[in-house]
Amino acid sequence: MRKLLGPLFAAFLMLPAGSSAAQQSQAEATEPVAAETVAGPLVEVATIDVGKWPEGIVTVGDSAWVAVSGEKKLARLDLQANTVAADIAVGRLPVNVAVWNDQLIFAISQTDQLVWKIDQRSNRAEVLRSIGDCPQDFALSGDRLYVLIWNDCSSANASVMIIDLNSPNTTQTIQDLGPDAWQITVGEDGVIWIAQGSVGITKIDGRSLATDAVFQPNAGAQHLTVRENGIYYFSRERPDLLVKIDPDTGSEIASAPIGQNIVTLWSGNDEIRLLTGQGKFFRFSDSNDFTNGVIPFVGNHTPAKPFMPESATDHGDDGIAVTLSSGQVMTFRY
Repeated sequence: MRKLLGPLFAAFLMLPAGSSAAQQSQAEATEPVAAETVAGPLVEVATIDVGKWPEGIVTVGDSAWVAVSGEKKLARLDLQANTVAADIAVGRLPVNVAVWNDQLIFAISQTDQLVWKIDQRSNRAEVLRSIGDCPQDFALSGDRLYVLIWNDCSSANASVMIIDLNSPNTTQTIQDLGPDAWQITVGEDGVIWIAQGSVGITKIDGRSLATDAVFQPNAGAQHLTVRENGIYYFSRERPDLLVKIDPDTGSEIASAPIGQNIVTLWSGNDEIRLLTGQGKFFRFSDSNDFTNGVIPFVGNHTPAKPFMPESATDHGDDGIAVTLSSGQVMTFRY
């Protein structure tokens, strides 16, 4: 499992002895807590065995595509029948998957250093191109695929290869980004964002490919999602804390302790979604700055056995699909 999860933090702040009621009230105002009003439990729909070490997942209609890193394959799931419809070989250690124009599926295999293209009509896979180094993550935006690369297969230095999907041999490269680069995403304005751990959150101009700024230095940013009104992230040091920053200045807009470790964070249907390692699911609008001290707590899954989610995505209008490091995909309604 490639994610690094920090220790579980308490959900409540501990005030020093002798703190006044006014001090406590001020602390509560500046440190909002997540809502505990449950709209209802997450309703488990199905559990599907997919193989060893499933990681990235994407849904297209009634299908889910899962990068099963321990078995050199993508698993295509039929979410109506709740079965594996096909296994597609894509090389050693596939770690992420994405869909383009609801037609083509792309995946990266880290050990084989390849980008794959899969036609979902036929399940036929072919190599889009070789990377020549270890891809850590990737993102799709328009007709471009942005591959985050660990140089020499080490987290000590990273680069980005930008592939034109209409002409895969045409690429641009951003070199020497430095260490600890875990995740890449691209905003609707073309700005490239990298969650870069001990370095911070790196903002790169999509046209010049020059670094504009490094926000939240030393924050330990592990995972982020980008919306119009803010950049949302959690860190290795505080995996229980959701932070929202201004995309222009990098200054913190708001933060909210969740009470449990966040495992994955994503955008869907103009909302931000997050899932904790203990099964809590939240969804909220980008306009929410947590000023009322609350972020909406949608539902909770109380697992009968250890719940070890790796990643999650939307499924339909009222569901999510979650990969588990134990080798399954679970689907839920809320």
